[in-house]
Amino acid sequence: MVDLKLIQTETSDGFKLDGCFLEPQNSNSSDIDALLLIHGTTGNFYSGSMISILGKYFSKNGYPVAVFNTRGHDVVSQGSPNFPEDFGGTAFEILDDCLLDLDSMINWLKEKKFRKICLVGSSMGAVKVIYYQAFRNNFSVKSVVAISPVRLSKNYYLNSQDSFHYKKYLKIANDLVDSGLGNQLINIKEDIVPGAGLFSAEAYLDKYGGERYDIVKYVDKIESNLLIMAGTNETHPRLKDVAFDSYNRGIEANKKIDLVLVPDGEHGLHSMDQKLPESIDIWLRKINLPQI
Repeated sequence: MVDLKLIQTETSDGFKLDGCFLEPQNSNSSDIDALLLIHGTTGNFYSGSMISILGKYFSKNGYPVAVFNTRGHDVVSQGSPNFPEDFGGTAFEILDDCLLDLDSMINWLKEKKFRKICLVGSSMGAVKVIYYQAFRNNFSVKSVVAISPVRLSKNYYLNSQDSFHYKKYLKIANDLVDSGLGNQLINIKEDIVPGAGLFSAEAYLDKYGGERYDIVKYVDKIESNLLIMAGTNETHPRLKDVAFDSYNRGIEANKKIDLVLVPDGEHGLHSMDQKLPESIDIWLRKINLPQI
């Protein structure tokens, strides 16, 4: 039986982030004393595999686990209590704000006396954990796991074979922002377009209209251990080869980086079921073995 309690933390700019904490059910031999799980696009702390697969597994196997909403949870959500007229959620999220979100989550864990934390992010959450640690290099974060990271690169998309629809939406978003209508929503219908779904023009350009969040150029800035996992069936322009390219960059920079490519694996590696957290657990124990 999982011992789960609801929790909340507040960012430095006033966002209240709800979440839950799972107590460990056993002891473990890993040097990591807590995990922080970060959901992906339109996700939240209570749906998908965050609790049902990852959280439950790690709790059962001796890890305290925290899962929070980021301010980009769900498609549209309430904005900051300080600015109730604003909206949050994936549709309006500026990705750089994840720095403040993760600061707050990690501080919550540190207040509970956890000092050796592993960040685990999936999809857009994988981007956030890499981006966060590249910029913060938070000493309390000892390990980072990026599951199915997304490539956020305008140049890469423009040079992909499926760039036609992307150029169309890129122009729509730029025209809206130039007209002072950055908060107007765009419904991106074609699945082949990076970021298909509902976005404000400003939020779309922030994530998908530049190079600011291309994780390939950030892995060599991370000092902690890094594991990147992806499936061989991830062939969408925003997914193709990003894990391999990131790994190669890390290797060239002599970083502590490992790569797991799952044969026939799909985005998020959901079909792995329990083998997904098992693989992460094995890696955590391996990197924390005493050096001989």
